[in-house]
Amino acid sequence: MFRTKLREGAKKGPNFAGHYTVITWGCGTDCRLVAIVDARTGRVYFAPFTVSIPADADYRLDSRLLIANPPERTGWYENGEQMREVYKPSWWVWRNGRLIEIFPKSMKGKVRGSVQRRAQHNNSLNRSAS
Repeated sequence: MFRTKLREGAKKGPNFAGHYTVITWGCGTDCRLVAIVDARTGRVYFAPFTVSIPADADYRLDSRLLIANPPERTGWYENGEQMREVYKPSWWVWRNGRLIEIFPKSMKGKVRGSVQRRAQHNNSLNRSAS
């Protein structure tokens, strides 16, 4: 099944990061697997995440950015219940043959730390001005 989906998707040609093709296919009721095929070599890379069916993913031929479960299409709440953690939006960049999560995972702690450092800096400036 994977081979067929990959072959069919790759025939459509590049749609991501210059010469890659993003392909998605169902893996359950509300789930889609994501693969990236190099149009030059045929090499296949599987994404380290799944996307929800209504949200899918955003990507462009002229960009290395891939947004899994874009926030404008996720519908954070369905039937009054919060969306499953696995389908929350995330931002990835294609680098050296793999997707690297740039938000939210890699930002955890860094944003909080930089905000705390800035607050401490501002407090010290306020104290010295008094």
